[in-house]
Amino acid sequence: MIELGETIKADGDAPWCISIEHGAATGWVATDWVEAIMLRTASPEDYDAWVAGDLPFSSDQVKNAVQVMSDLWLTEGNVLGGRDQIVTEFIGDNPTHMFEDPPTCWMHKQASWIQSFFGEGLEAGVDYDFFMLPPIDEAFGTPLLAYGNFFVLFNDRPEARALMEYFSTGWRYGANGQAAIG
Repeated sequence: MIELGETIKADGDAPWCISIEHGAATGWVATDWVEAIMLRTASPEDYDAWVAGDLPFSSDQVKNAVQVMSDLWLTEGNVLGGRDQIVTEFIGDNPTHMFEDPPTCWMHKQASWIQSFFGEGLEAGVDYDFFMLPPIDEAFGTPLLAYGNFFVLFNDRPEARALMEYFSTGWRYGANGQAAIG
């Protein structure tokens, strides 16, 4: 991914479309990045301790994750519009630069709901595609961080109840850093 970014920069474009502006909720995009980087640079136990509030933000692990993010975001030419655009452009407007003719940035990290801001007539797998954020430290692999707010049972059937039971169990990490429900 870093090599791809350097190739894009050598061609005169910004590799990344990144913004954190979201009104009163501004900044949560940065926390999502730090979470993803923490899972790739620190042990699952450290990540769990951080989430539980037992590993302080001043710890070496968290400071390292923030530094990795900062190196990517704040290196000249990596992000369309640089620091100013990161903090001032609305998160929904930001990825649209990938669809300009020609594109002015090429990659955007966000959840699947961001597609609703892409515009009409764009098709996944044709006009854009997805990739996993790659490993940073191979020891921690390529973990998947899943988000969810709530689950609702619409049909009271045994298989639906079994699925709800499955989803309500705790998440655990395997020895290779991969998340699993257990």
